[in-house]
Amino acid sequence: YKVYNVNEKNKETESTLQFIDKRLGSLTGELTEAEKNVEGYKSSIGLTDISSKSAYYLQNVSLNDSRMNEVNVQLNVIGEVEKFANSKDAGSVPATIGIADPGLVGLAAELSKLQLQKDKLLAITPAANPIFDALDEQIKSTKQALKQNVQGIKSSLLSTKRQLSKVDNKFEGAIKSMPGQERQYVSIKRQQGTKESLYLYLLQKREEVAMSYASTLTDVHTVESAFARPMPSKEPFIYTIAFLAGLIVPAGFIFGRQAFKNKILTKREIEKATSVQVISEIIHEQGIVPIVIANSRNSSPIGEQFRALRTNLSHINHNHEKGRVILFTSSISGEGKSFVSSNIAVSLALSGRKTIVLELDLRKPKLTQIFKLNTEVPGVGDLLSGTASKEKVVQQTNQHPNLYAMRAGGPVDNPSELLESQQMIDLIAQLRNEYDNIIIDSPPLRLVTDAMILAPLSDMTMYLIRQGYTGKEELEFIKQLEDDNALPNLKLIFNGLDNDRYGYGYNYDNR
Repeated sequence: YKVYNVNEKNKETESTLQFIDKRLGSLTGELTEAEKNVEGYKSSIGLTDISSKSAYYLQNVSLNDSRMNEVNVQLNVIGEVEKFANSKDAGSVPATIGIADPGLVGLAAELSKLQLQKDKLLAITPAANPIFDALDEQIKSTKQALKQNVQGIKSSLLSTKRQLSKVDNKFEGAIKSMPGQERQYVSIKRQQGTKESLYLYLLQKREEVAMSYASTLTDVHTVESAFARPMPSKEPFIYTIAFLAGLIVPAGFIFGRQAFKNKILTKREIEKATSVQVISEIIHEQGIVPIVIANSRNSSPIGEQFRALRTNLSHINHNHEKGRVILFTSSISGEGKSFVSSNIAVSLALSGRKTIVLELDLRKPKLTQIFKLNTEVPGVGDLLSGTASKEKVVQQTNQHPNLYAMRAGGPVDNPSELLESQQMIDLIAQLRNEYDNIIIDSPPLRLVTDAMILAPLSDMTMYLIRQGYTGKEELEFIKQLEDDNALPNLKLIFNGLDNDRYGYGYNYDNR
């Protein structure tokens, strides 16, 4: 029974491993052949090196190809999940490899749990039992939620793929201008690099899945075997439990530390990895309300930190005393960009600066809830689609007379296309003439390219990193953004710092 219990839990993991192994098997031969082609071509023409310009294009197109590979793998995975969500079959949820969306992962886990519960009941209960009616309804509703979630992720991935394809077309044009032999070499080398990056990506995912597979434990344990003799002394059992506890507790502590090893924990780690300035550090407070700066007399530690950030912003880009556009983004969801952007907007308004907040995360808007905006008023999506005027979408917030907002509006099918439209350019130009500060809350850069589209319209970029949450690998991504000068006046905000460790225990005003 214990073996059956573990096997049922591992069904989804086994499906993932089979998917990866099948793909790795086909890639191994293709990669070997591609490497032979590279070496064969170099030998045939006696090529030892290529020009720095060709090397530059090769490096950048390889990075773009690597990202395109990840998106294609994710699209294949999401396609299988979509087929399952649309079918009436029971079965196991397909593998969700590479999809980091918490909603999808949670729904897949819930669906697997419900299916496992149903399978266990079927083993001991007739199918006609009314208990299955409620269970089937839960499975049906969870599948429907999964279907809606998949559609949103698929739309986002397709938008990202279109943006990557545009970048790819630009590099294709540049490669065509190379000398003949170098152009041919870059083409062959690019094919080999594409297969190699995909192979390494799948290999990494396989290791992660294999560790999950190996660590699966049954929730059924034999505490004590049946016996007919008088009950023996409990001392050996107690000593055994104490011994196991002595092993498990330290092991759990070590495992917990290992889990945080790959997360950013200190400002020093950021400064060692990149030269981008950390302009502010924001502490984390349990049970905090979304808007922490209710008035100018608020003297809490986190309130003072937002005032310090406001002061630091005033020292950047002095040329824009009016109409300053500040873009807020991050690597992944959950790093606090909406929380920080909304509070700095309130702080700027309290200082007497006329400020407007644009909710341009059109896929997962949060500012409407934070500022309790009127949902019956049209939003930016409606404005950019041509169904509403600017005067109708601007709302004055309840936080301060100087603070205004534009909510995202209803769902749109083409958020990226709307953001790179001429209407968006015209909107920012109009707002520069009417407001001192324009705060843009944009989506995470790792998920979609919306922030990159908005970057040319902005004067500075505030990039959020969250302590104990953001992975260290994101520092390399930030360094690449800095090297490519992809975001204007790029600055970092270290968010969610541990209040006790950070050492804030003072208060300016105890009245």
